[in-house]
Amino acid sequence: MVEQVCQQLALSRKPLIIDELDHLVTKGAVEMIRDIYEGSRAAILLIGEERLPEKLKRWERFHGRVLDWIPAQPADFDDCRHLARLYCQQVTITDDLLTAIHGVCKGSARRIAVNLERVQDEARNMGLAEITLADWGKRKFFTGEAPVRRVS
Repeated sequence: MVEQVCQQLALSRKPLIIDELDHLVTKGAVEMIRDIYEGSRAAILLIGEERLPEKLKRWERFHGRVLDWIPAQPADFDDCRHLARLYCQQVTITDDLLTAIHGVCKGSARRIAVNLERVQDEARNMGLAEITLADWGKRKFFTGEAPVRRVS
């Protein structure tokens, strides 16, 4: 299968994007990725947790082929607006609501996307083509926090 992957990458001249590389590192599958690179010479974008460079040092032949280490930056408001165009094609979300979403998500693109989808669903349920912060009202945003335990 590695040969097929290499052949397809070489023919398509497209990059290979591997998200959550940490899981492959934990399973020791790093050499397979190096084999794919060597067989295709395709650009490979590796995405992982902050300690990924440290974890990869164990495989020097792999680690030495990494051209650049670029830490992820938190999503800014423009990123939030762009994600809204991608995730909410059926509804327009006004800037005041986008500002609130961006604020509670603290730069997490994943949480922004989850909230955008929830807002779009709610707007559609309400029959709205455009939704504002006032329309959203007191509904909660997804923050990733577990609910607080109720004390009886």
